[in-house]
Amino acid sequence: MKIFIHIFSLLIISANAFGQLQLKEHKKLCLDGDVGRLMDIHVNNQLVIAKVGFGERIDALDYLTGQTVWSIKNRNPSGYGIFKYGDNISFSCNVNMYDEKLKKSITREWLFIANPSTGKKLDSILLTYSIVRLSTAYSPPTIPAVIQGSDVKMKAVLINAKTGEINRTFFTEQKEGSAVVVPTVVETDKQNKWLAVGTSNGTKGVYIHDFTTGTLIKHFPGKGDVTGIEFKEDNSTCIYLQNGTLHIVDTKTWTKTKEIQTSIVSGHMALHPNGENVVITGYGSQSKVAFVHLPTGTITHTDLVIRGGRPYFSSNGQFLLIPSEGIQCKVNPTKMPYLTLMTFDGTYSPTHTASSNQSTTTNPALTAGNFELGSRVYAKYSGRFYSATILSIKGVEYTVMYDDNFIEIKRLSDLKPLSPMKIGDKIQCRNSSGSFVDVTILDMKNTIVHVKHANGSTEWLPIRLTMQVE
Repeated sequence: MKIFIHIFSLLIISANAFGQLQLKEHKKLCLDGDVGRLMDIHVNNQLVIAKVGFGERIDALDYLTGQTVWSIKNRNPSGYGIFKYGDNISFSCNVNMYDEKLKKSITREWLFIANPSTGKKLDSILLTYSIVRLSTAYSPPTIPAVIQGSDVKMKAVLINAKTGEINRTFFTEQKEGSAVVVPTVVETDKQNKWLAVGTSNGTKGVYIHDFTTGTLIKHFPGKGDVTGIEFKEDNSTCIYLQNGTLHIVDTKTWTKTKEIQTSIVSGHMALHPNGENVVITGYGSQSKVAFVHLPTGTITHTDLVIRGGRPYFSSNGQFLLIPSEGIQCKVNPTKMPYLTLMTFDGTYSPTHTASSNQSTTTNPALTAGNFELGSRVYAKYSGRFYSATILSIKGVEYTVMYDDNFIEIKRLSDLKPLSPMKIGDKIQCRNSSGSFVDVTILDMKNTIVHVKHANGSTEWLPIRLTMQVE
């Protein structure tokens, strides 16, 4: 996949409240080739992985340089997106199979598991149904999904990616008056405690289930399509978009704490890693991109109009990618499918992710004395070194934000490369009062870490609530 980069005018969104996103600039990354449509994407580190050419090809490119890292060609086109599955990715491909019982050819799908860094296929299973949507969250080998069964009905289910079997069905397409109510969104929280199902048409709204048992915990009825559901990384809040309104739900009591009206009736949404900002992209060709600051309810629109797909933030929250449809570039090169890359500045809280054994947040190109904007580093404070992120560089001065959100200007002599987080490390974590206390790492899984306190108690908590200390 080749791309052409067009840099648009610099856009600055004023940030009156701490934590509100500031949009610095955006670029249009046009895809080169006879590509009829850009499908859903998956963002992994600095790679954006996309199905192009109606799914005949899956490409991974570096979204900052435009370099194609890998490309795989499918003998069978694939109709839906690419999704996170553990440390890998999953995607489906259509295939026509001859059914001996029915004596005719029927459409089935292969579900593939692949390495996001190389594109190498690791596993596959033939399904007896069509996948409409897979959740971005996961609990390998189980994936929440919206499927279309042999009875042509849409269902929200848990499927086993190893066997293709349906473990549990949460919601099945049903009639409500003259409307057909179908599941449109299925998501879980980052710790796989709960599963949320959003519906379209009618008044069914959102259903919250226990992920392990399938028990219905809460039902939030509401008129109109539910087009997005997100859980904050610390599991404190569930946010969903229905008929242009953002609904904020406290997961401790399962009660709504706030509703925020937006001007985008139907659209996709994404939650920034700092948990304070939501971006909404509309389905229609005249919908502007909206940024919502949840604590204040402030809504800011860009002057950029995108007929956008589902938006994706990078793991550190510095970048936002939005896939947009176009037409075949041979017909009109100015209307090719493209990605919109937005870059942010200012007061966002950085996040970092970890595998089961060590952190993956350090920049592989990071070396002592060679730090870049956005680099994760150790910064010296009161005689000790604490994990931080470089926000800006001006001459010999480095503005850093520690993981407790304290911002300070440092010299190069006060910075060190950040060591990978590992089991047994002494770190600090934020307690219920907001203070940081010393703990020891017992285990790590993806974006959560198991720690032991000085009094012997243990808990799992998001890595973004921790701080490394040297």
